[in-house]
Amino acid sequence: MATCFWVGGTGTWDGGTLDVGHWKTASGGSTNIAAPGSADTATFDANSGGGTVTVASDFNVNTIQSGAFTGTLDFSVNNNSVNISNIFSVSGSGVRTVKFGSSIITVSQIQAGTITNLTFDSGTSTVRFFNSTTTGGLQSPIGGGVAHNKFIIGPATTGIGVVLFSGGALTLNTLEWNNVNAGAMLQLNSSVNMTMNNSFYWKGSPSRPIGLQVGSTPPGTLTLGAGKTGVIEWASIYGVTFTGGGTFIAKNCFDGGGNTGITFIAPQSSPIGGR
Repeated sequence: MATCFWVGGTGTWDGGTLDVGHWKTASGGSTNIAAPGSADTATFDANSGGGTVTVASDFNVNTIQSGAFTGTLDFSVNNNSVNISNIFSVSGSGVRTVKFGSSIITVSQIQAGTITNLTFDSGTSTVRFFNSTTTGGLQSPIGGGVAHNKFIIGPATTGIGVVLFSGGALTLNTLEWNNVNAGAMLQLNSSVNMTMNNSFYWKGSPSRPIGLQVGSTPPGTLTLGAGKTGVIEWASIYGVTFTGGGTFIAKNCFDGGGNTGITFIAPQSSPIGGR
């Protein structure tokens, strides 16, 4: 596993010929290294130079670190399919810009705990959270004030235990659950305000229920836009403040207490013996 450092400012990350000479073995270094592969870390830091790094091809890496970068990391020109088996970190204080465009980003964890000087443009991208190999399952801390277009959780056969939103306000157009393991939990940390702009339908099953809860007090909130409907089915829900101009409905769900602003609809009984 290698750590590859981008140098030289403006350039094209293509994993072929266009990025030759940009990847180095040390921050601001002079020794060339091959473009990062599936086991490697791609690092953009204060010694990478300014300007725009344009991602020109689909790729697989282990980790992307970009919090200290002072330029633009741009996926939006070619709208790539990017697989990151571990972390994509934009957490830091560099005067930086990240553009997703309509890319599909498959990742275990996005870190944006510190978004000082960050300009983030999610475009119409899709971020898919998949199996995590870290203890405790998937952890997806999203820093305050970051807006995203679409998250898909799963599919996963193992690994996803907790999908954790933390760090303040999160605005999200669409979130989908897709065949995750039984007991997967969507957790809004204390004081997190997650705003959904579109109607949604999150569904577990009797054998694979999902959970929705806050980590601690004061409660996190889930806000839904006016005229929208949020339906949660086959889930356990604990301590969430549901608010905004939309309508929240819980079908076949367990009310763990401390919830406000949501209507629980009990399971419907089936006739027995034709009566």
